[in-house]
Amino acid sequence: MIIKKLFLENTINKPSDILSELVRSAIDAKSEEIIIQIDGLEFIEVRDNGESIKKEEVLNLSSSRVKMLYSISNISKVHIKSGYNEMVGYEFILESGKLVDFRNTYVNKGTTVIVRNLFFNLPNRKSSLLSSDFEFQKIKDIILNYSLLFQNIAFNLKINGEVYNFEKVISREERIEKIFGNFQKKVLKTSKFNLEIYTLEKKFENRIFFNSNLIKDEKISKILAKFQVDNYLVFISTQYSALEEIDLYKELQKFLSSNKQVKILPKVIYSVENSKSDKNNFLITISKNKILIIHRDRALYRIYLQKLKNRQFTTKSLPLPYTFKQKLDDETIKVMKLYSINVIKGKGTITITTVPDIIENINYEDLGKILEKMKMREHLFEVDEFLNEVANVAVKYSQLEDNEIIPMLLSLKNPEFDESNRRIIYEIDLDEIRNKF
Repeated sequence: MIIKKLFLENTINKPSDILSELVRSAIDAKSEEIIIQIDGLEFIEVRDNGESIKKEEVLNLSSSRVKMLYSISNISKVHIKSGYNEMVGYEFILESGKLVDFRNTYVNKGTTVIVRNLFFNLPNRKSSLLSSDFEFQKIKDIILNYSLLFQNIAFNLKINGEVYNFEKVISREERIEKIFGNFQKKVLKTSKFNLEIYTLEKKFENRIFFNSNLIKDEKISKILAKFQVDNYLVFISTQYSALEEIDLYKELQKFLSSNKQVKILPKVIYSVENSKSDKNNFLITISKNKILIIHRDRALYRIYLQKLKNRQFTTKSLPLPYTFKQKLDDETIKVMKLYSINVIKGKGTITITTVPDIIENINYEDLGKILEKMKMREHLFEVDEFLNEVANVAVKYSQLEDNEIIPMLLSLKNPEFDESNRRIIYEIDLDEIRNKF
């Protein structure tokens, strides 16, 4: 599949098409600042401080930049001012695809293009425009896209009295943080391409950029959805023109398979040891306007119990099967298998070959405790009791990092308390703290 640009190429159907082409032209002129003003749907002004348009380009149509301006003038009136410095410059007017005026003048360095009376000679196209609100949103999206692609340029958009500023920054990460707040970045580098995934904390329409152009690619979208990646920005850079040439889909699948935690993770400020136990501790972090103190082991227990109850795990084969001299009834074995503890019955023995993958490590003694609980029961098989034992073992051997625990816990329904109604999270209001001081 050859990548198709979503920016204007030959056909101008909407005001946003014109704006996109004018801004791209300003970018190509090596501008450091681009100022855009929109009044209604019939006035567009784009001002930059980049390289000027040369006089011979205008008269001889010898550059793509000037050809674009002539093309726009076929359906509007275009007024251009362009200067080499504050003392040397000129202005010209294009209308109906023709140069109608050209004169020397004093203008600042850079180029200003004013487009008026859009589609004055195409009443059907003018009347077919969607609502102004829809078109204004398209214009905002275009400037946002360019600001994400070119962080070394400052963009200023004034649209019907509203102002949107994107200051020049030194990195894409800084630009994204200023616009969206917290994010998580994942980078995939191969010999053929570089790919960056930014997973945003803020709700946002997903975007994929290929070599500085916005694209739509269903395969990439489906792969990201498969791994529950949402609210994302994807940037792909390569010298190739087609995704198939760089084996991107295969590499992306493999990359996400080995990097499952792609979603935004809240930052842990620090952990505090509990004096009663070397193992138990508290995680302290900030969520919105609250300081959260989280009991680590209770949080882990709640996470693993929820995974068990919702069957959100896979099967993990044990390196060596464990065999116990024990008898269990068929009902108990059936339920154990349902939760991925695979049991093989022998003559007076039980052999375990698999466990849920939430148990990251386990030993003979802990497996024996689970089986003893099942053996000692006096009533029908207690599923909750069994799940509690498995969750306790999962907590004991958990290798989850603090930054992984917090978002998993907060994604659960009512994460403040555990199954025994013991508190997991204690909140401290930041406004209350400020008032105290």
